[in-house]
Amino acid sequence: MPGTLLAFHYDLKRAMWSAELMDHYAATLAEWGYNAVLYEVEDKLRFRRHPALAHPDAISADETCARLDAVRRRGLEAIPLVQSLGHAEYVLTKPGYEHLRESPVHTAQYDPLSEAARGLVCELIDETIAAVRPERFFHLGGDETWNLGRSDACRPVVGRIGKGGLYLAHMRPIIEHVISRGLRPILWADIALAHPEIIGQFPREVVWMDWDYWTGAERWPEIRVWEAGRTLTWRDFTTVNAPGFRRYFEPYVVDDQTRRDGTFRAFPYSDALRAMGFDVIVAPATRCWGDSMGIPHNSVHLPNCRAGARKGREAGLGACVTSWAVRHSHPLVNLPGAFAAAQGFGTSESDDPAAVVRAFTEHRFGVALPEFAEALRLAEGRVPWCESREMKAPEAAAGAVQAWLAQVDGQAGGRDEVIARVEETAAGLARAEAVFADLRPRAREHADDFDYWLEGVRHTRLCATFDLALLRGRLPAEAPALRQQLAARRAETRRLFGTTFPAASTREEEAVRYAFHAAVLDSAGAPGGQPCG
Repeated sequence: MPGTLLAFHYDLKRAMWSAELMDHYAATLAEWGYNAVLYEVEDKLRFRRHPALAHPDAISADETCARLDAVRRRGLEAIPLVQSLGHAEYVLTKPGYEHLRESPVHTAQYDPLSEAARGLVCELIDETIAAVRPERFFHLGGDETWNLGRSDACRPVVGRIGKGGLYLAHMRPIIEHVISRGLRPILWADIALAHPEIIGQFPREVVWMDWDYWTGAERWPEIRVWEAGRTLTWRDFTTVNAPGFRRYFEPYVVDDQTRRDGTFRAFPYSDALRAMGFDVIVAPATRCWGDSMGIPHNSVHLPNCRAGARKGREAGLGACVTSWAVRHSHPLVNLPGAFAAAQGFGTSESDDPAAVVRAFTEHRFGVALPEFAEALRLAEGRVPWCESREMKAPEAAAGAVQAWLAQVDGQAGGRDEVIARVEETAAGLARAEAVFADLRPRAREHADDFDYWLEGVRHTRLCATFDLALLRGRLPAEAPALRQQLAARRAETRRLFGTTFPAASTREEEAVRYAFHAAVLDSAGAPGGQPCG
């Protein structure tokens, strides 16, 4: 299947998708012009050699092959992804695999000095190849290895060859293993971009996936300097200490227009990597950090997906729209970003967000629904305690909330200012819910999508109600009503997600949405209250 890629990310790091959802998504993507899916396997494949890694909803190699054969029949190439250094919690938190960590306290990263760790990764790769049957590519992950080189054993190695050298030493044998299987390895580009001195030492078979989840136009007022770990404006640009960046990348970032108006060239790392002789895939996002659990931040994602796909088409091997499951919004509410990328990748030249959203409603719902754009904007409103990154430890929820209230009390404006912001956001969420409810019967196709939009916005509204009770010191008094709302929202999530996810994944998605708030309510000790867990 030669040609420029337009891929979408099936991220199975959290919920497993049903066969029906996978095929429905594939059909939709193919209709919009996609030609590939990036299939992040995680723990949803029952590895023959490592059965202990399997999630309860994991499927066999034969079932994986059958599902991806269905995807291929839609005209979509299947590209598997197995993490090879970081983001390996699904392995390193399991009994019997702890010795493969670089450090006992860091459960996400393999030990880069461990031959056993590399051997395990290659075994997972081989079983994944047998199940997925990729045609051209295999994605090895390799991103966000922020704890690399911190162990006592690794520090002297870093002293000799640097963190970049340690990264390369671990990745190169795995890369060569994939090449020996007749496939081209894909790597996320961020770590190499932070250590640009190592880039030229990678085999030219490597394809870099340049992820950028913020740029939304051909010129942009900020640039991420990976070496410095900072996102900079032109005002701060000259002060950053990043000699590798200045040597390898600055000519692709800054031009005469930058010096005139302070804007940078968009997606400059893709141009730099191509100039070094590598193929590049640009990766925007339709679901990533900063999203509420219920609804993606589409005012960022739509222009980012559109601009990223256009850049990938014009100056790279293609584009891959990422959709990160750790943010937990339902896949069906991630479709506007996927559509925006298809528009940017195709022939449409309009950058008007309202026109893009209107076209989305025509394609998805069979009728123009101009009100959807405003509802989309209002629905993305965020309030405290509505993002997954805030709610990772329900057992510590009460303490976290009390610490937050103390922080609010110490700020200028205090609680009154935060209450006003939450009330304003809550009013917008209520308007979005009313619009979604009104649009549902007007949809000629896929009207059930609106149920997921309603579920998402109602979740954020519940978070807002919870916040206001906390800020006003009325949580014990309002706990009974909040418990009732929580029970209703849990039932709605369970019913809807249960139609697209298997049982264990549905339970986990329900828990991650509501366990934090339930724990805080349980700690409030409201008279007559029942546990919310």
